[in-house]
Amino acid sequence: MKTTTVIERNIGTNRGLRRVWIENRANSKQKPLTENGWLKGVRYTRTDKANGFELVRDKGGDLKVAGAPDRPVLDICGIFVGKVLEGFDKVTIKITKDKIKITGTTAAALLPVVVSLMEKAA
Repeated sequence: MKTTTVIERNIGTNRGLRRVWIENRANSKQKPLTENGWLKGVRYTRTDKANGFELVRDKGGDLKVAGAPDRPVLDICGIFVGKVLEGFDKVTIKITKDKIKITGTTAAALLPVVVSLMEKAA
C-alpha cells in the first residue's frame, strides 16, 4: 500500500451543482483509491475545511465509497461544494490510508507567477 498519493482534478458540475469526482482511471496504472485502501464500502466522515474538505476513514461514518469492487468512486457533489470551493476551478487531492484532503486551487492564481517567470526569461 502506498503512503500518499497526490492528484489534481478539475471541479466539475452535475445538474448545476459543483462536483469533485475521484475514481481509479479505467485502463490506467494510476489507482489512487485502491493503492491507499479506499475500497467500495469503506465508511468515512466529511469535514468542511478552509478552501476544501477532509474525508476521514470512520467505521461509523455516514458516508461510504461507492462504485464497484475494482473501481471505487468518491462523488462529492452538492450546494456545500460550491460554497467551500467558491472561486476555485481545480482541486489538489492528497490521499493517505486514513484521510483524503481536498484543497481548492485555481489556474488564475498561478498567472502572476507565470508572468514573472516569463519576464525574467525575456
